[in-house]
Amino acid sequence: MAMEIQHAFDVSSIPGPLKLDTALSDVTLSGSQLIQRSEPIQIQVQIRLSASTVLTTYSESAYQWLVGVLDGLIDFGQRHGHYGVIELTEDEYQWLDDVLEELIYSVGENQSHPLSPLMKFIIRIIANYEDAYVPKLTERFPELAEETPTEAENENRQRAANPSKPIDNELAARAFFCIGHLLDHTNWSEKKISAYEKAIMLKPDFSEAFYNLGIARNSLSQYKEAIADFSKAVVLNPNFTDAYCNRGIAYFNLKEYKKAITDFNKVIELNPDFIDAYYNLGTTKLESKDLKEAIADFDKGIKLNPASVKLHFNRGTAKANLGQYESAIADFDKVINLDPNNADAYYNRACAKDFLHQYEFAIADFDKTLELKPNNIAALNNRGCVKDQLGNHNSAIADFDKAIEIAPDHPTAYNHKACTKIFLGDHQSAIINFDKAIKIDPYDAEIYYNRGYLKHHLGDHQSAIADFNKAIELGLNSANAYYYRALGKNLLSQDELAIPDCDKAIELETNFVEAYNIRGLSRDKLGQHDEALADYTEAIRIKPDYA
Repeated sequence: MAMEIQHAFDVSSIPGPLKLDTALSDVTLSGSQLIQRSEPIQIQVQIRLSASTVLTTYSESAYQWLVGVLDGLIDFGQRHGHYGVIELTEDEYQWLDDVLEELIYSVGENQSHPLSPLMKFIIRIIANYEDAYVPKLTERFPELAEETPTEAENENRQRAANPSKPIDNELAARAFFCIGHLLDHTNWSEKKISAYEKAIMLKPDFSEAFYNLGIARNSLSQYKEAIADFSKAVVLNPNFTDAYCNRGIAYFNLKEYKKAITDFNKVIELNPDFIDAYYNLGTTKLESKDLKEAIADFDKGIKLNPASVKLHFNRGTAKANLGQYESAIADFDKVINLDPNNADAYYNRACAKDFLHQYEFAIADFDKTLELKPNNIAALNNRGCVKDQLGNHNSAIADFDKAIEIAPDHPTAYNHKACTKIFLGDHQSAIINFDKAIKIDPYDAEIYYNRGYLKHHLGDHQSAIADFNKAIELGLNSANAYYYRALGKNLLSQDELAIPDCDKAIELETNFVEAYNIRGLSRDKLGQHDEALADYTEAIRIKPDYA
């Protein structure tokens, strides 16, 4: 019934999507912040918005209108092949005029409005058309054309001769970018991707659009595609810190930890005070079991921000995994001091206290965990295990039953309950619970081992051997598994088969007295008396009172 420290692999990133202000050079970070948050097993994504710069939220009907505009503009561009000087049909002109009317109502003269680039783009399309194709008064009344044409009029004539100019593509790219940005915190995932892709098609060196496209794909778990987008962004802008950061997150999610570490190191090179980069770097090393290096990175982050909950939490986790339980508890104490309702900190502190045999204190922390998270299966299971250590078996079973009630398909609770039933002498019930656990998860080696152990002690040696076989087949490299399989074979007079298992048990645990003894017994039965004597002698040498 191993207890496991819970990890908080919530790889962080400064970045949310970028937004456009009045000019392309004013591209800035939006206030949104993507936080990768996880339970011990599966990474999950949450979005956290800074209160001071939260992206304005609009009604669903407004987003539907915006998506309609996006689809219309994409279709419009496909029909004409460009967004420059276009001879509009009556329906197209009316549609654009209707869109412009809505934009004028919403945007007005507010140059910083997120839809301002879209309004300017629509105005440009209409103006291009009117300048090139709508008859002027001077054409109807030539006598009004005595003055020299203005610079603007000359430009319009040139534009009519060259229907698509870079300035139109630039303006169009910014318009599609602003649509994508407004859709960033909605469920219109494919639409925002289309908007950014269109912006990139119109402006292939648009590093911010590649970046936001990568953010959108990251949120859809399209990590390989996101990496390609972030890679393009950093080629276009080698100092694009947030692009390196998010590419590192994508590599992390693909478990390509070396590449993630390279990116997070690059972030620190570009911005040595980027606290989340130290957190990300340490968390990646924590996940890849480079625990001492992880602690060093968390130390650097904590030096920059001593009040960081997540840095203290993951440093505590790394220390606990190194067996530095007292120091880990100090970190979890700090987390709880900073965030008194952090259930995960109480949980991990409880586990650390259990490893120190501080069982009563561990139970108190599990109690607090469950007060904050009543359906925390891991806390219920582990509190039950600690109660077992204290001999409170019936109370332990109540915890396991509660875990099963919450998650009927959770094999660990059945496994723990079965072990407790063994303590209570209810062997038949223990077998039933092991069977249920194996039915749910037929690939858990520990459960087969536990069931085999019970069957062995019940005298069902052949069936026990089958369970030990399965446990070893599934990767359980345990000296005890080989020893009990050898013992079963010895009791069934399968001595030639017992000896190799004893060999393996001794290889894994060199001072395994019982394994030497059983190997000696099997060798004796096979007439290998000198070898048997050597085994008995070694057993006595290791444990003199074993004789």
